[in-house]
Amino acid sequence: MAVAFTMVDALKHAGRNPTRASLLKAATHLDERNNPFLRKGIAVKTSDYYPIDHVQLQRYAKNHWVSVGGVVNTRG
Repeated sequence: MAVAFTMVDALKHAGRNPTRASLLKAATHLDERNNPFLRKGIAVKTSDYYPIDHVQLQRYAKNHWVSVGGVVNTRG
């Protein structure tokens, strides 16, 4: 769902009559902080072809997901 949300966002930014070039430009210039399918504090930013640079691990415990630790920067 998160990927689909981001794809729709890119299509919206590609313009009324999107071309391959306009979609590529829109997809490589996203700064999406409102994706409801991502954890709070995690954004999709594609200025350098590396869209998600923060993650948070989760573990399934019986009947729900439990966060493990905090949000971690994956770049170092």
